[in-house]
Amino acid sequence: MENTYEDNLISIDKKDYKGYLSYLPVEDSNWVLVGYIPVEEYMVSINQITFIFIIVSLMLLGTFSVFLLLQNKYMFRPIIELSNAISDIDIKKNEFRRIPLKEHDFLYELKWTLNSLFEKVETYFKEISFKKMEKDEAYKKLKRNFDVFIKSYSKIVDMKDPYTSGHQNEVACLAEEIGKRLNLSSEEHEGLKIAAVLHDIGKLRIPTEILNKASGLSELEYEMIKEHPVKSCELLSDIDFDQPVKEIILQHHEKVNGTGYPNGLTGEEILLQARILCVADVVKAMSSHRPYRPAFKIEEVLEYIKENAGILFDERVVKACLDIFNEGFKFNREDCEKKNDSI
Repeated sequence: MENTYEDNLISIDKKDYKGYLSYLPVEDSNWVLVGYIPVEEYMVSINQITFIFIIVSLMLLGTFSVFLLLQNKYMFRPIIELSNAISDIDIKKNEFRRIPLKEHDFLYELKWTLNSLFEKVETYFKEISFKKMEKDEAYKKLKRNFDVFIKSYSKIVDMKDPYTSGHQNEVACLAEEIGKRLNLSSEEHEGLKIAAVLHDIGKLRIPTEILNKASGLSELEYEMIKEHPVKSCELLSDIDFDQPVKEIILQHHEKVNGTGYPNGLTGEEILLQARILCVADVVKAMSSHRPYRPAFKIEEVLEYIKENAGILFDERVVKACLDIFNEGFKFNREDCEKKNDSI
């Protein structure tokens, strides 16, 4: 006999006995319990155990597969469907679709709760949309009234100074075209346009006899004229503009070399809109008749601003202005008035 295992299992290979012996000593005695199994029965047992293991493994695998299929059908698929249903909802377009509800759906309560939430959100958005419409309408009404106020102010200036009648609207037209060439934003563009239409309202505080004086102005009278940008800002002091309209008006007689008024600003210290308004104002003023001088030809005016580009006037603004006139721009009072109907 050969002991081939340390766990008391002995292999027997005799002529009439082939198999395995297993023994176990009995405690506190000299006895030993011995069991014998022929090799044929042992192999049958091993095969049975292997067969049972395979069967159990297949059953477990089958059960796991069925579990996965059921999980996919009753858990994963409903979650994916729920996710897709939520993705189909377009809040920006205010299209709140509802999630389809099915009985015996383990997500039924969640879907019902989400649908209730969507209904509340949709109601909220409709209320906001309605209030926004009311607000927009109120803003449009206020804007219309503001436009009327600005145009009324402009007409009052025209009435006081008939020689410059329509001047502000025509300056606004040219300034607007220059602003387009220099790629002003829509907000900056609107601010420039309002400033151009109102830039001379300070003349309301200057005596008419000085504004319409046929002879040359005295030094004192000229100083009074130079006060009109400041007086314009004083008249507009209580109005809260979205853009620096008052600053543009205050600076529209400043020159890039510092020789302008009222503050002697230079270069980039002057707002771009003010530099644009300055050129547009000079071109229109010089090309118009005044009590003390006849109008200059437009060619002479353009040559003047060209010679003073980088000295009195911003070079980019002058170039844009010259390009506009080279392309056929002309002052037209009626067209400019129509163009400025909505500031």
